[in-house]
Amino acid sequence: MLYCIIMTYGYSDDLRNSCLSYYDKSGQPQKEVALMFGIGLKTLSNWIRLRKQGSAPLRSNQKARHCPKLDEHSLRSYIADNPDAYLQEIAEYFDVSIPAVHYAFKRLGITRKKNHALRGTGRSKA
Repeated sequence: MLYCIIMTYGYSDDLRNSCLSYYDKSGQPQKEVALMFGIGLKTLSNWIRLRKQGSAPLRSNQKARHCPKLDEHSLRSYIADNPDAYLQEIAEYFDVSIPAVHYAFKRLGITRKKNHALRGTGRSKA
C-alpha cells in the first residue's frame, strides 16, 4: 500500500482552524473560502482531506525538521585533536555521511580551509 504524506508548514494553526471552521459553517464552495482567506485552493482541499483522514497535525505538535547527527562537543574535540583530518575521515570516525559532517561544520561555523603557506607545503607567496 502506498502512503502519501503532505506536510503543510506555511500557515499558522489559527488560520487553518479559522478556514476549516468557516468552510464547515458557511457551506460555501472551497474556491470562495480559499479566496476569502488568501490561501490556495489546493491548500484548503489538503486541509479538509487530512482532517477527514484524522491525520491533520497542528504545527505546534510537530517535531523539529532537523535533528543533528553529530554532537557539537565531540565534533569540536575531534577537530582539536585532528586538525588536518579530511571530511571523509571524520565521517568514518562518527559513522555518518560526508554531507552530514559538512552541514555540521556549517551549522557550527567551523571552516576547513587549510593555510598551506604557513605549513610550508603549498605555494609560497613571492
